Amino acid sequence: MSLINKMLKDLAARDASVPAPSSKTILEGLRPAPVRQTRPAAVIVLGVLIAGALAAGIWLHRRPPGASAVPVPAHPVPPLVQEKLPQALAPVAVTKGPSRPGAVATVAPAVPQLPASAVAAHPVALAPRRPHPPKPRTRFRRQSLRGAAMRQAPPGPIERTRAARTPAEQAQALYHRAVRRLEGAHRHQAGNLLRQALGLDARALPPRLLLAGLAIQDRRYEKARALLTAGLVLHPHAIADAMLLAQVDLDVGQADAAVAALKPFARAPAARESFLELYASAAMRAGQMPLAARVYQAGVLRYPHSGVLWTGLGICRAARGRTDAARRAFMAALRCPLNPVLLRFVERKLATLPAKSGSRG
Repeated sequence: MSLINKMLKDLAARDASVPAPSSKTILEGLRPAPVRQTRPAAVIVLGVLIAGALAAGIWLHRRPPGASAVPVPAHPVPPLVQEKLPQALAPVAVTKGPSRPGAVATVAPAVPQLPASAVAAHPVALAPRRPHPPKPRTRFRRQSLRGAAMRQAPPGPIERTRAARTPAEQAQALYHRAVRRLEGAHRHQAGNLLRQALGLDARALPPRLLLAGLAIQDRRYEKARALLTAGLVLHPHAIADAMLLAQVDLDVGQADAAVAALKPFARAPAARESFLELYASAAMRAGQMPLAARVYQAGVLRYPHSGVLWTGLGICRAARGRTDAARRAFMAALRCPLNPVLLRFVERKLATLPAKSGSRG
């Protein structure tokens, strides 16, 4: 310690011998003089470092030889048995490490041995904690089993076989292809597809009607009549087939045949407004005015907003001399939507009718 005191005294004497700056010089130069920093902090730091170095040397000099490691504190004792069992805890066993230099010694805690009386007195406090059982993982196990089964028995190749279609299904597919060909203005290809469809399924009605319509447009009425007549034999209740056949008969001037073709369907529930108009028109062209009047009268009762039916009824009444009834029918037709041609026809009929008539309709 004398060495340290001597060094501190030398430092203090050196600080005292340094002259202080003159205030006169500072005032004459009109600028601040540099302020010299004192060294008490440096002295203190140096002293602390020297003292620490001496303390470390003394500690290393006085450590007993052969000490391998710092002793480790023993395990804590539960509070319930700490007073009764002071001798139960054993010190930590320190095992020597390898003899080579620089090796680190191994520290292993000694297992405490408790007497049977302490364990019987405090079974809960001294009982070992049981680990929680693992949660069931059924889902993952099932997946693993399934994967193992798939690995053991790999599936064979998937066979994709298309079920054979019936002739009716094939005919329907050909009919749809023919419709698309007609939309693309390929009438010849559409006709061939329709004939193929009828060859596969003769009872298919849509291909038959479409093929007959194409024949009517080409003015091949005998071909159309043959197709439609055969269709009525296969489908006696096909009202669309009967209406198309009646239209063929009207086009060739056979109104009586048209009336005969439509008469079985006059009271059918499927008889719509278009059927009544065609049936009454065929009866009128065949000269059967009473039948035409009855059909028109039934039609306006079911469809009061049909201008065509009111116009036909007015024509039938005017032909039978019932002028007032015909005028009422024509006036009712004017209140319904009419195309320009039929509107001019009704207006002309009203203009040609007599003003008064003694007949009552």
